[in-house]
Order: sequence, then structure tokens, then C-alpha cells
Amino acid sequence: GYRLHHVARRDKRGGGVAIIHKATIKSKKQKHQTYQSFEALTLKMTIRRDNVVMAVIYRPPDNSNAETPAKFFEDLGSFLDTLNIETGKLLLIGDFNIHVNDVNNSKAKTLKDLIFSKGLNQHVQFSTHVHGHTLDLIITRDGDNLIQDIEVLPPVLSDHMPFIAKCTLEKPTAERKLVSFRKWKDLDIEQFRNDIAKSDLLTVNSQNCDELVEQYNNTFVELVEKHAPLIEKTITVREHSLWFNEDLREKKREKRQAERKW
Repeated sequence: GYRLHHVARRDKRGGGVAIIHKATIKSKKQKHQTYQSFEALTLKMTIRRDNVVMAVIYRPPDNSNAETPAKFFEDLGSFLDTLNIETGKLLLIGDFNIHVNDVNNSKAKTLKDLIFSKGLNQHVQFSTHVHGHTLDLIITRDGDNLIQDIEVLPPVLSDHMPFIAKCTLEKPTAERKLVSFRKWKDLDIEQFRNDIAKSDLLTVNSQNCDELVEQYNNTFVELVEKHAPLIEKTITVREHSLWFNEDLREKKREKRQAERKW
């Protein structure tokens, strides 16, 4: 399953920003200042062993009676400062509605300078809009090395191109564990009975209770080691998926039993 985090658009119908992620990922919505020049949502997520601060923003276009570009850059600078003090890797995505690809665009230059001044890096170097502009950005900290690859897809539901970013996250080291067991199913019951009958337990009489207990323990330890010796094996301990519940575990047992009969 999946989880949805959403911040609705203020004073207007529709819109807003959202993050959808797998239900197996731990996440917590972060509180931050509300900005007039853009919409924002921030989550703190635990993915494997990494903590990731993920934020999504939407800045309305200039012709939508939104705040001035100067106000946007002031608000964005404050927002980036808030994100930068958070622990964990930083992933900021969103529609900035600024033609970042246009080297002559003053707003694009101001945005790039602001990103650089905060020790951040912008990764999208291709067009994200049907009219050929780069409006949708992925921003991370310089030292995080979080983005491995970005794949752009054809537009489907809007005039923006969706894209997929592959992130580099630390894979947890597999835990190794030494376990011991006996193959009781391989035990030859008839041979086990014969060995008990020939053992000191039945052939040597003792009137002392302590000696009988010791004789009983020694005989069965010896015979168990002979017929079902202790086996040691190193296994890899893997974390169970949340979707693999007790019902599925029982179905898996039934499947294995049916396979053995077949």
C-alpha cells in the first residue's frame, strides 16, 4: 500500500501539493512557516538506514496575481535555511515556474545564485515542459550524492513532463547469525528404539536414583547425537516485509506441504 500526505491550496479550489510513498517507509510531516509566494510540504522519512528530508513546493506563474519574484526569493531563502538545519539527506523537488534553462532570464540567474549560496545543487538539465522550458527542479545538498540518474518521460496528464529520479541510499548490511538445529524428520525411529534397547539404560540395573538419572541423560544425549547430530549453519537475517502477514505465512506452509505430497 501507499500513504498520501497533502497540503491543500489556501483560499482557492483544487491544487495544493502532495507526496505519495510506500507504506513501508516511515515518515513524519514537518512543521514550518507558511509562505505566501509558494505552497510547500516537508516530510522526514526513514529509508533503509538513511534519514531523508523530502520537500515539495509549487510556485504559481508570474501572471497569476501571485507574490512578486523578489518576495518569492526572500521566502525561498528562508525555507532553504529551514531545510538545511534538518539532519539527514535533503531532497527538494517542485515546479518553480522559472525558465531555468534560459541563460538570459534574470529570475533564473537569481534562483541559481540562491541555490549555490545555500550549498545546494540543481540536477535537472533538460526540458520539463511541452514549450521547451525547464520549470521542474530537483535540488539536493552538494555533499549528499543522492541523485544517481534522472529519466524523463512523455507528458501524460499535463503539459509538464514527468521524470523519475534514482536515488543512492545506503543498503543496510545484512546481519549474519549462527543457528543450530537437528534433522528430526530424518530420524530412523526403529533404529533409535533398537539402540535404546541395547543401551546401559535397559541392560545395566542401578538402585541409586542419582545414578539412574545420570544414566538416562547420558544415554539419550549419546543416542540423539548419533541419530540426529547437531548441525550449525550461518544464515542471513532478512527483515520481513509488512505485507507478509500470518495468513500468507500459513498459505505458504500449505503450499509446501502440497508440494511434498505431489
